[in-house]
Amino acid sequence: MSSLEEWFSARGFTPAKFQRETWAAYAAGKSGLIHVPTGSGKTLAAFGGPLKELRPGKGLQILYLSPLRAVIRDVEKVVTDVCSSLSPAAIIESRTGDSPAKTRAKQRKRLPDILLTTPESLSLLLSKPDFREKTTHLRCVILDEWHELLGSKRGIQVELALSRILPMNPDARVWALSGTLANLDEAARYAVGLAREPHIVSEKIARPLVIKTLIPRDPRTVPWTGHLGMRLLPSVLSELDQEKSTLIFTNTRSQAELWFQAILEAKPEMAGAIALHHSSLATKTRWFVEESLKNGSIKWVVCTSSLDLGVDFGPVELVFQIGSAKGISRLLQRAGRANHRPGEPSEIHFVPTQALEVLEIAAVRAAVEKNLVESRRPPRGAVDVLEQHLVTLACAKPFSPDEVFSEVKNTVSYSELSREIFDWVLNHLLSGGSLSSYPQFRKLEIIDGKVRVASPLITRFHRMSIGTIVSDALITVYLSNRKKIGVAEERYLSRMKSGDTFLFAGRTLEFIMIRDMKAYARPSRGKPATTARWLGGKLPISDSLSHELRALLSEVKEGNLERLSLSERAVLEPLLDTQKIQSGLPNENEILFEFSQSREGGHCFIFPFEGRLVHEGLASLLAYRLGRIEKSSFGLSMSDYGIELLSDDRDYPFQTLFTEHGDALFSEVNLLPDLVQSIQIGEFSKRHFREIARISGMIFQGYPGSEKTARQLQVSSSLIYDVLEKYEPENLLFKQSRSEVVERQFEWDRLLRAMDRIRRAKILMLKTPRFSPFAFSLVFERMAGKVSTETLQERLAKMAKKWTAATGVG
Repeated sequence: MSSLEEWFSARGFTPAKFQRETWAAYAAGKSGLIHVPTGSGKTLAAFGGPLKELRPGKGLQILYLSPLRAVIRDVEKVVTDVCSSLSPAAIIESRTGDSPAKTRAKQRKRLPDILLTTPESLSLLLSKPDFREKTTHLRCVILDEWHELLGSKRGIQVELALSRILPMNPDARVWALSGTLANLDEAARYAVGLAREPHIVSEKIARPLVIKTLIPRDPRTVPWTGHLGMRLLPSVLSELDQEKSTLIFTNTRSQAELWFQAILEAKPEMAGAIALHHSSLATKTRWFVEESLKNGSIKWVVCTSSLDLGVDFGPVELVFQIGSAKGISRLLQRAGRANHRPGEPSEIHFVPTQALEVLEIAAVRAAVEKNLVESRRPPRGAVDVLEQHLVTLACAKPFSPDEVFSEVKNTVSYSELSREIFDWVLNHLLSGGSLSSYPQFRKLEIIDGKVRVASPLITRFHRMSIGTIVSDALITVYLSNRKKIGVAEERYLSRMKSGDTFLFAGRTLEFIMIRDMKAYARPSRGKPATTARWLGGKLPISDSLSHELRALLSEVKEGNLERLSLSERAVLEPLLDTQKIQSGLPNENEILFEFSQSREGGHCFIFPFEGRLVHEGLASLLAYRLGRIEKSSFGLSMSDYGIELLSDDRDYPFQTLFTEHGDALFSEVNLLPDLVQSIQIGEFSKRHFREIARISGMIFQGYPGSEKTARQLQVSSSLIYDVLEKYEPENLLFKQSRSEVVERQFEWDRLLRAMDRIRRAKILMLKTPRFSPFAFSLVFERMAGKVSTETLQERLAKMAKKWTAATGVG
């Protein structure tokens, strides 16, 4: 490795221990996982070994995969720099959806020595007739940001693609990269497959992390509920430095839009030096922001998870997080953007949007001290992804079912796949199942024992639909001069009338019209009436973080506030003191129940602190089971901390029912059937089936630039769903839609653990004359969807006055 070490030396660096270990493991023919903190040099560790044995001009030898195009652009620059010294003749190219037609055409004739691409582009290449044969010189596959791919169907897509390529290259090695994973052995095994034994390279690299909670001079200005955090804008402005490159992370695109606009209005002198970045902005806009941040022409960027992952922003000195990141790994990832270099400390300023989030950030600090991060649990045996893969292979050339079954079985995701299920999937693609009367569902045919595509039209449609990312129904937004500025949710834009104003892409726009799935708007000087919205806004708190939060709450109950700074205590003490006076605090082995009455009816509040999705399932289940014992109509509300059951009967006997029937109400007996009944799972799974139908190819999204509307896609998938429900209820795609709804909507495994914990916990049942602070946040969640902001603020102010009068706190 002398030449690579010389490259390091010329730049004033020395290879780290984990890098040398990786190079040695690669030289010994091993595959595995590199797990070190963000910004430590994983990329060079992975590329070092294969670059040493690179033979330019022989075709594809190193295949690099990343979930993000921005990361690919950065890595391409790094690898080009290294190769300019180590292997100047090497051909290095990327291939993504943004690659120009000229580059793609050149790659159809000859692949580069080093190819950097995405899972979707790799699958598209795999559908070409001669791609597999062009990989015969492949030496190494590098899977970057493996933790992001692992927990999704994109990870399965990668496994299947490699199962087709790697048998041609039995000596090729596979190396996955990650900085934030707990289940390393499992993650490594999924990456390398069953044909290789994984080797894990992990090193604890001292990279100090500083988490500072931003508290205003008057701690009482931190609200007790809410999620935007605008009350802390003055505090953020006082910490921002015009000379320091800064990332300001939010959890949603709408929140990013609002914060960008608020900062720009407060600091108009920063116009041109502050930018907005999220996944719904035009690609060229995002690229411009990324490059401007790197070269220093833009100093502040308000962003979302679009800048979470491995993009190298060396100049970034400061990171803000608006609101709880809801996960340990996510916060570490974002903090790691600051001083993104080996050994450099990273610092993040946490901006609480409500008081209880101060407790969350203290729990994150406790987890970091213990080196805790979340595990990523990969989905297994997805039928829709397997169907897409089989059609992809058939598009390339006819294949043997026995050969492909053997390949697929070598992936961990399908290691338990039976031949019976594989044959069902294949036969479904051959016959179309209950939809056999329609030729578009008979995608494949068998001739002389080989499976091939039924028609060239199937190939054409399939290649336009490859991938497992199923985005929300989005409409492209153009200015009146036809300049593309991004995409917004179809349901949001379709409700707008000509002349309505809205905030999007960091500016106020006036809506003109929608035509041919394109929205047109013009700049407006007025105040925006609304902010563009996208689905998927609220992140649930992670399992690991909720566990640490409950443990910290136990310490606080015992009067131990050592984990909190003095300023954090100043925020929390009024809330916690009021909670103690009006109700109580649970420790990690207790579950708090509160019962109240109001003009709206009877209220039951339960606080398991298990996360929003678990609480959603728990609330629906309890309402269903309570209703069977004592009939009533219930309103439901849930947050990361607890649930509210609201009966229209003020005297509904919540406390009596939980006292007498607690074991049955939280029992796992008939849990799934009861949950299915409680949420009307048919409607949930029918909506979710659109994703499965899209991935499996049962519906076609339309041609590029002429995509079908969300309504058209939903109607198409709903019709298919109804047919399967009536005529083919054992259809595996139909059954998958139901099982995935339960897992995704309510985190099924986590729900089971939560119910077991509740059954074993000590139950604290308290009647409260008025809503406690914990209950107040749940009332706010419910009220926020029913009343105007002005009315809501008035009601919140009245509640706050009642608290102050009753307790003398606040």
